[in-house]
Order: sequence, then structure tokens, then C-alpha cells
Amino acid sequence: TAMSNVGADVLFFGSPPPHWPGYNQNSDANRPMIWIICRQHPGESQASWVAEGFVKKLLDQPDFGLAAVADIAVVPCINQGGASAGAHRHNLAGADLNRAWGAPN
Repeated sequence: TAMSNVGADVLFFGSPPPHWPGYNQNSDANRPMIWIICRQHPGESQASWVAEGFVKKLLDQPDFGLAAVADIAVVPCINQGGASAGAHRHNLAGADLNRAWGAPN
């Protein structure tokens, strides 16, 4: 989404990774980090609804499931540029983010 200057929202449950703002120096460095990334394909809008339900569960029960043993980051819509442009599969540069992990540019 860099082409549109739209950043992706990230919600942290627990401590963010060391290079992120808000990192707690007193957090457990050995605690695993789990990333939940939704809508690499912007047309998969149902994934945002799943992310919303997951976030509500974590807010209601902070020690739910893996949250008891890991820090969790939730990205409800990673491809906001593609979603705002009405794309179904690609970002604004025409890349399929679900297939371009090795060479995103």
C-alpha cells in the first residue's frame, strides 16, 4: 500500500516487537509473536469480519487461547490500497501480495 501512502493498522495484544513503538523493555524476549494478517487479497472482505471477531474475543478474554502464551499482532486489512481502489486480488502496483513474499516489488 506504499503507493497510496496508506499504512496498515496493526493491533497488538501483549508487547509489540522490539523495533515497534511502544515496545516494553521489560517484556519477555522469549515470548513468541503471532501475526494474524487479513485481506492480502482486498476482495476477501469476510477476513476483516473474522479479524473483528478475533479482536473482540481477545478484548473480552485477554488470556484466550494462544494469547496466554504469546504476543499477538492483528492486521485486519494488509492491502488497504488495493481495497480502496476496488481491486479483488492485487495491490495498487498490480502485485498479488499473497504470492509475492519473496520479491514484493
